[in-house]
Amino acid sequence: MNHFTKSLRFKVTLLVIAVELLIFSGVGVFYTHRFSQEIDNAIIARLSIPGLLMTRGELSFDAVSDKRTMEGLLREPYSEGIVIGLDGQVYFSSDPARLDTHLDEIDGLRLPGPEASTVSIDAPDRVTPVRDSTGTYLTCLSPLRPNGKLTGFLYLKVGTEISEAEKREVFLLFAIGSLATITLTAAILSWLLHLMVTRRLNSLVEIFRRFAQGDYSTRAQTLGGDDEIATLMNGFNGLATRLEDTMAHLSESESRFRVLVEHAPEAILVYDVDTKLYIDANQNAERLFACSLERLRLSSPTDFFAPVQPDPATVEQTVGNALAGQEVVVERAIINAVGQQLLCEVRLVLLPSSNRRLIRASYTDITERKRAEEALQKSETLLNATQRLSKVGGWEFDVKTGKSFWTQELYRIHEIPSDPGIDHVQESLKSFRPEVRPILSDAFQRACEQGESYDLELPFTTHMGRPLWIRTTAQPVFEDGKVVRLVGNLLDITERKRAEDALRLVSERLQLATRVAHIGIWDWDVVKNELIWDDSMYQLYGTRSGDFGGAYDAWMRTIHPEDKAYTDGEIQAALRGEREYAPEFRIVRADGSIRFIKADSLTTRDQSGNPVRMIGTNIDITEHKRAEEEIRKLNQDLEQRVAERTTQLEAANKELEAFAYSVSHDLRAPLRHIDGFLSLLKDCMATTLDERSQHYMDTISKAAGRMGVLIDDLLSFSRMGRQEINRAVVDLGTLVQDVIHEFDPETKGRAIHWQVAELPVVIGDRAMLRVALVNLISNALKFTQPREQVEIAIGCLPEHETETVVFVRDNGVGFDMQYADKLFGVFERLHGVEEFEGTGIGLANVRRVIARHGGRTWAEGKIDGGATFYFSLPQSVR
Repeated sequence: MNHFTKSLRFKVTLLVIAVELLIFSGVGVFYTHRFSQEIDNAIIARLSIPGLLMTRGELSFDAVSDKRTMEGLLREPYSEGIVIGLDGQVYFSSDPARLDTHLDEIDGLRLPGPEASTVSIDAPDRVTPVRDSTGTYLTCLSPLRPNGKLTGFLYLKVGTEISEAEKREVFLLFAIGSLATITLTAAILSWLLHLMVTRRLNSLVEIFRRFAQGDYSTRAQTLGGDDEIATLMNGFNGLATRLEDTMAHLSESESRFRVLVEHAPEAILVYDVDTKLYIDANQNAERLFACSLERLRLSSPTDFFAPVQPDPATVEQTVGNALAGQEVVVERAIINAVGQQLLCEVRLVLLPSSNRRLIRASYTDITERKRAEEALQKSETLLNATQRLSKVGGWEFDVKTGKSFWTQELYRIHEIPSDPGIDHVQESLKSFRPEVRPILSDAFQRACEQGESYDLELPFTTHMGRPLWIRTTAQPVFEDGKVVRLVGNLLDITERKRAEDALRLVSERLQLATRVAHIGIWDWDVVKNELIWDDSMYQLYGTRSGDFGGAYDAWMRTIHPEDKAYTDGEIQAALRGEREYAPEFRIVRADGSIRFIKADSLTTRDQSGNPVRMIGTNIDITEHKRAEEEIRKLNQDLEQRVAERTTQLEAANKELEAFAYSVSHDLRAPLRHIDGFLSLLKDCMATTLDERSQHYMDTISKAAGRMGVLIDDLLSFSRMGRQEINRAVVDLGTLVQDVIHEFDPETKGRAIHWQVAELPVVIGDRAMLRVALVNLISNALKFTQPREQVEIAIGCLPEHETETVVFVRDNGVGFDMQYADKLFGVFERLHGVEEFEGTGIGLANVRRVIARHGGRTWAEGKIDGGATFYFSLPQSVR
């Protein structure tokens, strides 16, 4: 019963009953009111009948006292009737006690006022309901107008029991009928509602109940019809089917998700922003933080932060960004429960929730990755350095997208700035020479389409115009049998090409040299006893490859019998590592001729030091031996001739020395006599000689003096050629400074700027080198006398492989280069005595000194543009 009162059927039935009650109540009130009014109007009409009949004279006044007559006429219980005059006097009454009484004695009755006489004949009766202790009554005061003139009033008092009973009867009948109608209608409607709606709704409710309990396989069975409920049931069945599939997928997805979460490589935790605590975590979180889930649920992220942690403002900002819907990724150093410090990548994502602010925090241990990244960075740096040192540039090309990647070294090879946005293929292709571009383009196309790798060496020109040789390689990468990308490199092989060209040239020259010089090359495998000869060897030994056994014993048979023991001993010593194999021996050729051979070789050994191979050469030195013999004989003759010529030269030198001494002695005596007698003559005739004669005598004196200097220089020049060289270590810098200081008295008062560079240390005769420097510096001082500011530089040219070159440069009067070959000759002068003093032997002495040391002398100059004198000393004497 309780279930029924809560059902929709009961509620709808009650609603229908309430509506019907409302309708029937309204209708009943309306109709019962109308019926009551009609009954009341009928009573009023009947109450007006006696007065009307009395006015017409059809009813006597005595009738008011006849109760049966009046009740028959009024059809209501008759209580009282009174005929009242206009003066209020009672003329007739149903109650005899009221006869001859006055109106004042009748309670509650009042006649109309004086204006009533003027009331029209049609004035209505006054009916008034009265209720007292005895019941309910109607009073009617009807005017009496016989002959149209108002003569009095008829007052009637009538009960309403009959009309009231009629009213109650009608109301009761209407109420009974309404209730019967409502009950029947509600019963029929409830039955129809149950049949058409409630029964199916109950079935649907039961389905929903079972559905709500998780029975997603239940379905609604339609009970007929295609109305809204049937549509709802069909729709529910479709929705239930989809929901069942969705729930199945959702359950499967949830299972997979849970498995993924539990087995995810990262640690996943759920963080409550309001409580600032973790509320859930997966197994990896327990492993990462090294603590149980219960402890994690009572922990805050900051509990695991490393000592060096971000400031609170940064943490709040990070959480705020996550709450704003952003996916936040940060790196945090944590210390887990066992004290292990880890570097983690933390990813924060806001979880959808209606009443809580939850953030999913996933921790990924990137400690090893960071170490790997650092190692990778070091490896990339090392790789880049290796590529740069080896001049190898790497590239990758995606066949599908056409995008490519270059390493930095590849940009450097092309000599263009790094720009990932450029078309690398075209940039690289146009750098190759025009004549080889089709070759590279076809190879690249075949690699992309057919998966053919290539390895090409092609000429190349950088963007700066520098020519190179490039080795370009490409290797395809396949996926599902298709080429998806190419990887390759460009190697700068310019130096290798140059080396190959040089090696090829050397090889060609070597081949030519071996052919021209008759040098044979042999290779002996000591372990296998295999001896290989080139063509020159067969020519040297006068045999053919088919006639030679190709082994050590076969070669030994070609050795001259007298040299076999010696040659074999040299080979065995070389194999033992005692000395290099480089003997000279004789061979007997196939035609019987004897040839001299010079052999050289290198021995190759294994890790244990045992000989495994010998490679060497044979040179036919027969002609050389013959030439040596001839030279030996010639040397014997030459030595005899040199001894004879030396004896003659020593005698000539002694004679020349004696002659020079004699000339010096014989010439100095007359010169001293001339100079002495001129001095006496000038003293004796000083007062008698005129100016011209005095000039002649001065000229003779000066000429004699120059003659003496010339003789001294000539003797010095002669001794310089015969003087023995005493070689020692000589510091040219110190020697130059000593020479400059010697000229201080002569250069006093002159503006001289000396520029003396760092000079080398050489091996030579210090005294002779001093003479050379004195003459060169004296020469520079002499020929710069016309200059107000003298510039003299002494230095050394950049070091040469074979000699050391020293120079003395001045800004003097210079000389004409067409006469440069005369500067170092004896008595050669380019300026007159009247211009610059001197004998012309100083530079000749310089040349002789340097020549004695094995060097050279030369000069450069320009008229009025200064002069530079050079001398060289061989490096071998340093």
